[in-house]
Amino acid sequence: MKERLLQLLACPECLHSMRLQVDKKEKEEIIEGKLICPCGQQFPIIGTIPRFTLTQETELKEKTSQSFGFEWNTFHKMFDAYRENFLNYIAPLDKTFFRDKIVLDAGCGVGRHTYWTAEFGAREVIGMDFSDSAEASYANTKHLDNVHIVQADIYHPPFKKGVFDYVFSIGVLHHLPDPEEGFRSLVPLVKSGGTMGIWVYGEKHNKAARFIFEPVRMITRHIPHRVLYYLCYLPTLGVELSNRLYTSLSKFKLTAGLARLLPLSYYVRFPFDVKLNDAFDVFATPKSTYWRKDQIEQWYDRAGLTDYDVTYLRKKV
Repeated sequence: MKERLLQLLACPECLHSMRLQVDKKEKEEIIEGKLICPCGQQFPIIGTIPRFTLTQETELKEKTSQSFGFEWNTFHKMFDAYRENFLNYIAPLDKTFFRDKIVLDAGCGVGRHTYWTAEFGAREVIGMDFSDSAEASYANTKHLDNVHIVQADIYHPPFKKGVFDYVFSIGVLHHLPDPEEGFRSLVPLVKSGGTMGIWVYGEKHNKAARFIFEPVRMITRHIPHRVLYYLCYLPTLGVELSNRLYTSLSKFKLTAGLARLLPLSYYVRFPFDVKLNDAFDVFATPKSTYWRKDQIEQWYDRAGLTDYDVTYLRKKV
């Protein structure tokens, strides 16, 4: 943890500013220490990461944390393809939007979006995750001076109100026990005139996920993670073969039309590890929900946000 992060932090219990106790420091990085609140709460800094995770959690939250902790510490590599992937998620915003902004990535996983936010010129970027994937996120971003990683619960974010220019959460809320509550917990963190962005699974364009993957997931989510990891090689090999066939057929005018009929051609741009990661994500996650446009609009309305745009996003080849 860098000491300047303290200016943004607040006790997740009472929202009071906290005092920093430094036990071990190397250059600008606090390796070990505590964050101490006047209300009596103390939160450790372990391995440079402030830890705000609460001990009493629901069963679903615990299972979700374990699933994503295993996933992101297994699939922790960074790929250049993630840059375009991130820009696709946040459109119509582009990389120029981030310059000199203070940004929160809520549910950062291995830090792939945190990384690109920092590279695009944000002044400060905080990556927050509930699981121990925070370790992988720190490993992927520790060379970036404008990045901070925090382990915390999205329902109890440890930040002062109104300190972020941009808060975003990509691919996270739809896995929570109460997605809208997670959304509402983030809204107060955005400063007046700031921007709040989310990406969740939509009902539209997701029939295969809803009616095929979800029933299968009811079984596979109970398989031990290490065993499921190896089982996921089977569907991933199917995607890989389909992608290679797509690449071959799309080279010729006569067969280009056939290429477009092949499933999951979106993954052509990604390496095998990313496809394996997504297969594991599909079959291991304890819960996923799918949302209509009007339902997400209601989230924004109920949160008191008036200037927003909700659109469906289709993955592009």
